[in-house]
Formats: sequence, C-alpha cells, structure tokens
Amino acid sequence: MSKGSVNRPIDVLVPNDDGVRALAASPDLLAIRYDARQDPTAEQQRAAVMVTGVSEVEPEVAFMRALPQLRLLQTLNAGFDQWVERLPAGVALSNARGAHGRSTAEWAVAALLADYRELTRFATAQGQRRWDHHTTASLVGKRVAILGAGDIATHIRQMLAPLGCRTMLVGRRRRDDVVTMDDFRSVAAEQDVVILVVPRRPAGWSTPPS
Repeated sequence: MSKGSVNRPIDVLVPNDDGVRALAASPDLLAIRYDARQDPTAEQQRAAVMVTGVSEVEPEVAFMRALPQLRLLQTLNAGFDQWVERLPAGVALSNARGAHGRSTAEWAVAALLADYRELTRFATAQGQRRWDHHTTASLVGKRVAILGAGDIATHIRQMLAPLGCRTMLVGRRRRDDVVTMDDFRSVAAEQDVVILVVPRRPAGWSTPPS
C-alpha cells in the first residue's frame, strides 16, 4: 500500500449469507454478497477476492471478467479442475484442500456401512411397519482400494481401520503406505471396494493422481 493511502478492509465477494456471517468478525475483511447471474455493481467491482461454491462455471467466469480489481478466486471445495486456464489474467486460484477431508471421509464410510448393512432396505421396512429379519454383510476384512492419496483419502483410510478393513492408498508415486497404479492393477480384481478420490482431469491432462 502506497504512502498516503487509507487502510481499509479487503472487499471479499461471497455467494451467500453464510459467507457474510463467517467473515463478520474479521475487521480486515468486508464481505459482499454477489449473484453471478447479474452484472456486478460498483461496490462489487472493487473486490479483490471472490469466493465461489458449487456453481456453474460459465456465469462465474463471465462475472469475474467484469471485476477489474479481482486478484484471487477462493473455492469452497477441494476440486479445482473446472477453473484451470479459465480465470482472467492476474487472478490467482486457491482451493479448500484440507477443509473437507474428515467430513467427506465420514460420508464415504457411512455410504459403505449403509450398503453392506443394507440400511436403506431396513429403513424402508421400518417405514412400512414390517419386520425384515435377515443377515447382512460386514466391512470387517474387506479389501478397500482408495485411488488417490491426498487429504480425503488419508482420512478415509484412518476411519476404515477401526472397522477392520484392509485398505490400500494408490498414488502416482510409491512411498510409505502408498502404492502406484501399476501395483493396484495387479491386485485390482481382489478388491471388494474401490473408492475414487482424484481430480476430474480435463481432456489432454496426463498428470496422474497424487
């Protein structure tokens, strides 16, 4: 900031009221609601940071092009492939890697338990006031391959361990507790479950998962 300039909060565009509440306690940030389907106001055009959630890319990119002061796009999710090579010049991209590892892992484990223990079937029977007594499968001893070796994959492995699963993390480089895709291919048919936790690669990308 140059001499004589006035210190003021950084204008941050947020997509909903949750964002406004989240930044309300910070004196250095001023949260401003935006709707990418509408033209930006003069106030919004002063923003240096824009936060985006799960939304359509095209309207967001068009909206950003009308923000002359924009310097950073912050996503609320770990995935960022849809934004690569789409942002205006001079705009950096930051994702939310590490923010959703535990919650996403909980969902993955819950989905596996629901499937093996047939919870949907039992819930349907309960709703029909019907007794549906039968034996279900268990996760104990199941072989689970997780394609990807990042934050989410690591959390999934940690949560599956106490359930007795035999897990395998698959990444692009062999390292402690991580095997390569070549290693996985040789034992793929032996796996009971395969969980895909890798970026969605645009056409032409050749970089394998972490």
